[in-house]
Amino acid sequence: MLDSLMWALGRGSGLTGFALLTLALLLGVVAISGRALFGVPRFAWQSMHRDAALVSVALVVVHVIALLLDPYAQLTITDVVLPFRAEADTFWVGLGTVAFDVLVALAVTGLARRRIGPRVFHSIHLATYALWPVAAAHAIGSGSDVNGWAAVVTVIGIGGGAWICSLVLKARSAAWRGGLQPLPARRLPDTSERTMR
Repeated sequence: MLDSLMWALGRGSGLTGFALLTLALLLGVVAISGRALFGVPRFAWQSMHRDAALVSVALVVVHVIALLLDPYAQLTITDVVLPFRAEADTFWVGLGTVAFDVLVALAVTGLARRRIGPRVFHSIHLATYALWPVAAAHAIGSGSDVNGWAAVVTVIGIGGGAWICSLVLKARSAAWRGGLQPLPARRLPDTSERTMR
């Protein structure tokens, strides 16, 4: 009974974590656009992005712990930290390990954003675009039950991720061609030179 519970918890938390990772990616793209969308200001999109990303990280941690406790998965701590060392499904589990390691690095740098500075944070944060397809490949390749609702979640996640990537590429190519102009910076009026009349 406990074995099947750990298996179900591992699968459910992994797929839900992947779905939320896709949502966090979409919200991140919307947040960096710099414009209010549907009347929602940019800071709210950033907040939703951070929240979805943190919940995704928490679910992936639950996924890993559940699989460590599942005797069928036969994972060790080494398999979770060092990629491509698992005895079963070495390649697919290795992709999951790579995705997990990158996700942890992103979470740590996200929480330390103010200490490491925006330039370092942004450089590391770009790894999200590499993390997502690796996590998608892991979901497809290592899933023993990619059918039914698991297939729906995976297909929606992959479709959403492909759509997000197309938005990013479209925005980047427009910026490279000079088609996008940066938003004007908002400045407060300079009151230092005003005189009272």
